[in-house]
Amino acid sequence: MKVGVLGAGSMGGTVIEHLGKCPQVKEIVAQDIRLERVQKLKEQYGIKAYTDLERILSDSEVKLVFITASNATIPLTRLLIL
Repeated sequence: MKVGVLGAGSMGGTVIEHLGKCPQVKEIVAQDIRLERVQKLKEQYGIKAYTDLERILSDSEVKLVFITASNATIPLTRLLIL
């Protein structure tokens, strides 16, 4: 299964580490608005990571998305749920 992680802070990294140990997860993609965090994820975990949220949301292969972004993104989270 392909899984998305929104938010590349400390919680995002923790979730990515755990997902990497899950045999059902075949690919992880991540997103953050900060380019430096995206680059760090790519280097640290060898995953695809983007600053553009739409790249993950429009990917029909992504079956599950973890929202690990800060509470400041609550309006975005509500939009995604709807």
